[in-house]
Amino acid sequence: MGTIGQFASLLPAQGNRRARRPRRAHSRTSGIEPGGGKRLSEGFMARGLFVEPTLVAGLAADHAINREELFLPFLSVQEFASLDAAIADANRDAYGLTSGIYTESKATLETFPDTIQAGVLYANRATGATTGAWPGIQTFCGWKGSGTTGKGGLGRWYLPQFMREQSLTVFGQPANA
Repeated sequence: MGTIGQFASLLPAQGNRRARRPRRAHSRTSGIEPGGGKRLSEGFMARGLFVEPTLVAGLAADHAINREELFLPFLSVQEFASLDAAIADANRDAYGLTSGIYTESKATLETFPDTIQAGVLYANRATGATTGAWPGIQTFCGWKGSGTTGKGGLGRWYLPQFMREQSLTVFGQPANA
């Protein structure tokens, strides 16, 4: 199986405040022993704010870690009785940037995008369930608290939201040509 670090992409945290988030999140897990979250500083990582992927399990569904956007390699594992229960819980969030699923079921693959409330969706993506939009190919738009217009950046519908349509019809020539 390996460790979570073997399967995670390494990207730097954006700023010292975000780089400290895993430590702060660890302190809020109330006795749950999280794995990971240490600052990485060897080799090329010494020039950035890299943090080890973090994994926690056993937190209450309403725990702040399960309701905040951390923007870090941080995963809180939760168990649900059904896909419907998991989607209902995810949809309770105030945010809706990305969501992903791994499934072998065609029915689940059809249900997921129709019921989850997020702007960028991934299914069975080997490099990560919820991150990594492809600029120029896939739009990047959030729903609810993660977006403002419903129009995704980087896609063909993004630029037109800043434009206006105008039509001009001129009959005859102006008097002072």
